Amino acid sequence: MLSEIKEIQYELDWDKDFEAGLENIKKKQHHVYLVDYYLGVKDGLQLIQQAHKNGIRKPFIMLTGQGNRKLDFKAMQLGAADYLVKGQFNAETLERSIRYSLKTNQASVEKKDLQKRLFQAQKMESIGTLAGGIAHDFNNILTSIIGFAQLARDRAIKDSDLEDDLSEIYTAGLRAKQLVSQILTFARKNEKEINPLRVDSLLKEVTKFIRSSIPTSIEIKSTIKSKALIMGNQTQVHQIFMNLFTNESQAMEIKGGGILEVSMEDILVGMESLTKYPNLEPGEYLKITVSDTGDGIPENIIESIFEPYFTTKKEGEGTGMGLAVVHGIVASYGGEILVSSELGKGTVFTLFLPTTKKTENHEVSESEDLPKGTERILLVDDEQSIVKLSQRVLEKLGYQVTSRTSSIEALELFKSSPNEFDLVITDMTMPKMKGDKLAQSMMDIKPELPIILCTGYNQKLKLKHENSHHIRAILIKPISQADFAKNIRKVLDEGKVTND
Repeated sequence: MLSEIKEIQYELDWDKDFEAGLENIKKKQHHVYLVDYYLGVKDGLQLIQQAHKNGIRKPFIMLTGQGNRKLDFKAMQLGAADYLVKGQFNAETLERSIRYSLKTNQASVEKKDLQKRLFQAQKMESIGTLAGGIAHDFNNILTSIIGFAQLARDRAIKDSDLEDDLSEIYTAGLRAKQLVSQILTFARKNEKEINPLRVDSLLKEVTKFIRSSIPTSIEIKSTIKSKALIMGNQTQVHQIFMNLFTNESQAMEIKGGGILEVSMEDILVGMESLTKYPNLEPGEYLKITVSDTGDGIPENIIESIFEPYFTTKKEGEGTGMGLAVVHGIVASYGGEILVSSELGKGTVFTLFLPTTKKTENHEVSESEDLPKGTERILLVDDEQSIVKLSQRVLEKLGYQVTSRTSSIEALELFKSSPNEFDLVITDMTMPKMKGDKLAQSMMDIKPELPIILCTGYNQKLKLKHENSHHIRAILIKPISQADFAKNIRKVLDEGKVTND
């Protein structure tokens, strides 16, 4: 009957029973399935149910010999796109049913994809909001731990046990600071700024992070032969490694374990290599290889793995966005990702990322002489311990400090004597009046006033004010003494140049 349809050429595969049909369906090689109700011991309704459990999303058309309305209705309830009664349809009717089923199925798939996308976005937003709140509170605590440990260490006798103990506390605080940054990265709350990045350092961070979340039966091996920099975003590079590592480790969990191997090396892509890598421009690249010893990816689906929402996992075990995200990030960097796989042996992902000669941004060394000053500073933070710490650091540097733990009180003080202050340093998140609102109110009174905002995490500040350019710096807690001192001196010196 299908051969009578002239407009479209159909290719038909036929299986005679339930088991053979289900095995063929699992291969996901067909656009539509025509299913008879009678399949021996089991029936077509059970076949549709089992197919859906295996993640089949293509349409099913139920063929019945009775014209039983209850049976037809049940088939539709189970997800059949249409039903036809044997002996009551011809080639034209069949072709119309196939077209209808494909069209409605596509609409249904798109609707489900949109629902998944919305759910995922809402879930990530909730996680991000929670992570941001935790980060703010935790970074306030770390500010006190790191800051007071540093102050005490500076006063301790050099090379004494006390100095060593305080150094351990200080170092542990810095590790905790890095952990908070990683949590924000994985919750996608860090900004998508593009900077020079050392990928080998990020790889080591992610490896440590994921080691605790995958079974001990999976061994992680790394061979790093490059310290090259790329132009990228730390959050996105973390996502690349996390998504690849997660996919490959899950592929090995089925086998009870295996080896996850990652390597990095520098390569030069010349004109002669363009046929091999047609999507790359000639130049220097960082080559990253991530491989597993899992079961491999079937040839018939390997071309689809980078498509959004494509997944071989069961419902609820994944969104199908991981590899699509990786592909999108790599492409946006001007790179390429390739995949090769062998059934029974494993899968290899190869990434090419263009390198850069730009230098990486480094934090200020604590051993450097810190710049000092005598200017008058108004310090505002609702955390008493942070006010106490910051005031001691600033006075140690020579500044004249007036502090308040209430933004309302700080504003009233400033209103009464705005010319008594050369700089305002304020926390962002405070009760009653947030730091950006406080800053704007102060700038209404004294437009040329330089202001530094401090925040517990790198939230995106929307400063809508004609004088908001006088917010000269946004510092992320916990702030080291060196960063604090250098940023304050820089802001004050820039203000003098501007006023001159």
